[in-house]
Amino acid sequence: MPIGEATEKALKLAKENGQVTTADVVQTAAGIALNAAAYNASLNNFTRGLAISGMANALGEATGLSGWFNTAVAGDPRGICLSRCEDWNKVNQTVYLWVTVDSKATAQKDVRIMSKAFSETVAPDQVIAYGVEKAIELIRIAEPK
Repeated sequence: MPIGEATEKALKLAKENGQVTTADVVQTAAGIALNAAAYNASLNNFTRGLAISGMANALGEATGLSGWFNTAVAGDPRGICLSRCEDWNKVNQTVYLWVTVDSKATAQKDVRIMSKAFSETVAPDQVIAYGVEKAIELIRIAEPK
């Protein structure tokens, strides 16, 4: 089956199922055309393989097959994770503070605080501020009255 005919059939089927927009059709057709030209101009099996892979990728993206395949293999339609996919874009942030209080009235005291955040937002300033706030709280408790 010619490449153009296979492309048109795959895109038509996907469009009928409501999976593809007009922009997707144009982008896919352009991707297929570029990869077909690369295939025709290839000098060896390696570059032919790259061109065929590019055509398959364009068709897979347009028809939704790549999302289905990624979900089946990795459990995620983007194919970017294999486990704990709900946490792929979260950052573990930890701040450890060690404060030494040295006063004439009491012996030297150490205050150690660890504050952590596991979030999609990278916010070291907030993690540090929370740690400092807790350290000050503990220093006030430790001060003699």
